[in-house]
Amino acid sequence: MYISLFFAEEHKLSFICINSKPHKEIRKGKTGGLGLKNIQRRLELLFPGRYRLEITDEKKNIYGKFTNRIMNCIIVDDEPLAREAIELLIKETTQLNLVATFNNAVSAAEYIKTNPVELIFLDIQMPEVTGLEFAREVPKETLIIFTTAYTEYAIDSYEIDAVDYLVKPVELPRFRKAVEKAIAYYILLIGEKKENIEVMQDDFMFIKSERRYFKVEYKDILFVEGLKDYSIIQTKTNRIITRVNLKNLLEHLPRELFLRTTKSYIVNVNHIESFDNNDIYIGPYELAIGSSYKETFFEKYVMKGKKLR
Repeated sequence: MYISLFFAEEHKLSFICINSKPHKEIRKGKTGGLGLKNIQRRLELLFPGRYRLEITDEKKNIYGKFTNRIMNCIIVDDEPLAREAIELLIKETTQLNLVATFNNAVSAAEYIKTNPVELIFLDIQMPEVTGLEFAREVPKETLIIFTTAYTEYAIDSYEIDAVDYLVKPVELPRFRKAVEKAIAYYILLIGEKKENIEVMQDDFMFIKSERRYFKVEYKDILFVEGLKDYSIIQTKTNRIITRVNLKNLLEHLPRELFLRTTKSYIVNVNHIESFDNNDIYIGPYELAIGSSYKETFFEKYVMKGKKLR
């Protein structure tokens, strides 16, 4: 039996259970079937009390949907009105379960030591301990979305592996987009435990992900995003996650094609369509240039006259 989790529709996390036995044999009682009770026990371990199971049986496949709260989250912001605004947005977002709010990072740090928190909405400018300082101490398995009124902190947020950066006041569509990204990452992270690079060649590599081996040609990679101990490879047609950190993956990529632009991103320079002092544009994607990486980018790929396409 194979269970696959994926974020398929707005507000809904779906999974597919595939049995290798023929459907007729299952119906006749010749084999044990999919074992839904066993599946439910496993789901309860992953999402305790935060899902409702809806089953659709189609031959040997069983489709289910989570339509309840997926991620426990907290708000950390020293301004009461800002906390209230994010709380209202969370109430409009069915995937999130708000478990606590804090006006300082110190109290939040104590809370997450003993309580399960998958996502933090975190302000940056706060007294005593700033959001950036707190974020550096957050456990790897907890994701962060920064919420701040100051756009100049955007580059710093990418240096800390933040999922997204929201500028106040935050509109609901933009908020939901950030949440969907966080949930997609969260599902990928809990589903991938021992994936890595298997084979490297001059023009391509094989990446193991979701129990399969994907042939990835270097020329097709648009960029690679790092998230904790994982790398997410974005190609023209696919998105692949593997348990290899960004630093290790960069060591295996052709240096003439790939350049690190922030702590969280590696780009294929042949796909860069345009850039300015702060960002690189690849198709619909806007990727930041980190302050500590700007000199290398402009010297290596601009000042020396290297073609970008």
